[in-house]
Amino acid sequence: MLSLELINNINCKIGYCFSYNIKNKHTAIIYLSKKDKKMYQNTTKYTDSTPTRHLKIYQIAEGYCYNSDSLFLWDFILPHIKRNTKILELGSGSGIVGLLCARDREITLCQIEKQAVYALMNTKNAQINHIDSIVIHADCNTLLQSDNILAQLHANMLCNDEKLQTLIAQQTLQAKTNNTESSLDMQRLAASSLVQKTNITSLPYFDIMISNPPFYPIHTLSSHNPLKAQATQSHNLPFETMLMVAKKMLKPHAKFIFCYTPSMLGQILESLRSFGFGVEFLRFVYPRIDKDSTLVLICARTHSKVQTHVLPPLITHYGKAQQDNTKEVQAIYRAGHTQSIKIAYHDIVWEYLY
Repeated sequence: MLSLELINNINCKIGYCFSYNIKNKHTAIIYLSKKDKKMYQNTTKYTDSTPTRHLKIYQIAEGYCYNSDSLFLWDFILPHIKRNTKILELGSGSGIVGLLCARDREITLCQIEKQAVYALMNTKNAQINHIDSIVIHADCNTLLQSDNILAQLHANMLCNDEKLQTLIAQQTLQAKTNNTESSLDMQRLAASSLVQKTNITSLPYFDIMISNPPFYPIHTLSSHNPLKAQATQSHNLPFETMLMVAKKMLKPHAKFIFCYTPSMLGQILESLRSFGFGVEFLRFVYPRIDKDSTLVLICARTHSKVQTHVLPPLITHYGKAQQDNTKEVQAIYRAGHTQSIKIAYHDIVWEYLY
């Protein structure tokens, strides 16, 4: 359990230190304080006896499917969630990150997804897991261009009968899987069956915005599959677009928690600063202790002026074969307790979509 052991050994005087400079404007030397150590230690310590409800997630086999990044982000988010927190997820995909948060904490959850097929999957996954979520099928750029963002949000909620029927129409999703369930009938996805405890009454509304966004440039990860391309390529949801949404949706001193590729960290920190966000926590994920980081987890807060704290690294594997997860990663996977049910895209009948 590498990271938790490192946390236990850190005190106020010695710890992980990080220095970063943006165009000579800002340099921060960061230490993990006792308060921060306690927050993460108490929340992310998992054991075999930790009770978690199983989460079943339908996914499109040919599209982007959730992976360890989603689970690491969920684990990183949990310490920041208080009771009755209002959370907005951008680019929710199948819904995995937000639904895990809603399973484990008492929150108000709203999830925005651009692709219709994933918005429907997100809604179905919330329904079958008996989780309250307001799923919205919308493009962030369209929302930002609207004179009335609140009205746009309401009009595109899938708990809205008219919107849901527009997306589903008379379609039926029949799928063959290798799991216990052989088909998914989207006709059963009726708005009347969707639980909704609350509604967005005004903006800004949310306490936290979360996202596992597309962060690969086209030249580094190209795909002719539109489902994968929109879910992985950064131009489909530019980081500055996310920040503009955050400024519209988040309350003062709210948090934006997300993951990104470390190769873009300089630009990310500069963009956050220019939009008035201060980075409060960073955690780097490494495939092995001798390898470069492949993911960075970031928690930023609006109008925050506190020093940035770099948490101990999350090492995912011990050996070169990368088939031996570290104890901390094993604990995260056990606590996530998810089941992926993949459905072939060609088995979806979309004739009446729109």
